[in-house]
Parts: sequence; C-alpha cells; structure tokens
Amino acid sequence: MDRDSCWARLRGIIEKRCPKDAALTPSSLLFDELGIDSIDMMGIIIDVEKEFGLKIGGQDLAEDWLGTPAKLMDFILARTGPAA
Repeated sequence: MDRDSCWARLRGIIEKRCPKDAALTPSSLLFDELGIDSIDMMGIIIDVEKEFGLKIGGQDLAEDWLGTPAKLMDFILARTGPAA
C-alpha cells in the first residue's frame, strides 16, 4: 500500500471522530488541534484495526505513534508492508 492510499483510508476514519470544521492534515495534532479525546482515539484504533487488518495491542499503545495522522500512517505502513 502506498502512502496516498493509506492517507485516504485513514483520513476517512479520523474525520468520523473530529469536528466537521477541523482542518485535518497529516501533521495535525490529534488531541490538541483536532479535539480528539481518549474515547475518540479508542474508536480510531478499533476502526484502524478493522480497515487495515491489524491487531493493536497494549504494547503498541505505549509507542509514540498516536500524536499525528502521519505517525499513525507510519505505524500502519510498517505493519502492513507494501503489498497490503
């Protein structure tokens, strides 16, 4: 999967959880700029698992990939590989 395809899919997931007028970009701060709270983030994680066929465990949540969509894309792409 390429980065553009990943972003298109991820953007749809995140847009469901943030205010309609939010300016969502890959570098947006999920919590500070977009108003995502912990409940929203859990929903995003569940949707990412379903959309990309991933299993995200407790150890994964301790990593520093929850801050921006770009970091989340890096996480997804590292786990799905180029053929997903």
